[in-house]
Amino acid sequence: MDHDDSADGPVGLRAGGRASLRAAEIGNRQQLLAEFDKGVTEARKALAGTSDPDMLKDWTLLAGGQTIFTMPRVACLRGMVLNHMIHHRAQLTVYYRLLKRSSSRPLRAERRRNAARG
Repeated sequence: MDHDDSADGPVGLRAGGRASLRAAEIGNRQQLLAEFDKGVTEARKALAGTSDPDMLKDWTLLAGGQTIFTMPRVACLRGMVLNHMIHHRAQLTVYYRLLKRSSSRPLRAERRRNAARG
């Protein structure tokens, strides 16, 4: 996927319009959590370093040179990132209920990790 470079900044893909995504090699739960925490830290740093005017700039998602959508960065983050995370957390809750397990367990683990970070 490509994006429109005209509004590049801290919250965008690398220059040239191509995402440089490569999955980390993860062999166990500790590595998975460490990689997740690293991503959270990087995302928070990028968001903290982005001004309100930059967040209001349009961002365009392209596929093969064709526009899929254009919207302000803040709307993209909320609509495509946060809502997507909420969707997957809800899926996990349903999965836990089907297994007859407590759905609050992942939330408690996340709270412990956040408390440890300070």
